Amino acid sequence: MKNLIAALKKLVALTNLIEVFSLPQRPRSMATKALESEEIRHLANHIIKLTLWPDASYCKGWRKEIRTSLDNLAFKLCRYSSKKDDKRMVEKLWYGASDINKRLFEELDDAYWCVMDDMSKEISKIKLDPFVGKSGKNFTQIGYLIKQEKDENGSISFSLWLKNTKIV
Repeated sequence: MKNLIAALKKLVALTNLIEVFSLPQRPRSMATKALESEEIRHLANHIIKLTLWPDASYCKGWRKEIRTSLDNLAFKLCRYSSKKDDKRMVEKLWYGASDINKRLFEELDDAYWCVMDDMSKEISKIKLDPFVGKSGKNFTQIGYLIKQEKDENGSISFSLWLKNTKIV
């Protein structure tokens, strides 16, 4: 038996046939903590910045931050993941895009004032602020929506849309 195990180890090492098909299920509590984490606030901050200063030179960086936050959330909210060609594959989620959209709505007010404090030097450059006034709008009313998709590898990912146009 020892010889068989040693021969199989050599075979696997030579041919690199190791592929993870399924990892253990991640606890739901980890996903719940992620949904309540600062990652949602970080995402909301950058969406607000993109809304208030759409022509700023920082937009490319804000889009990258949004993409990173969405990727982080996809992994943190996953129930099962695997590895394929050195890439992480999110196969099933504990929480989906609708849950992220709800949390963004809850974070809007705090995130808005945080952005106003951080970007105080740029406030004069705001052309239109849809978040304030009697007709203040939330992300959904403006037209933002986080959608859940499958990428080209079959992994679940999130994307940000604005009125039927994919932003990130």
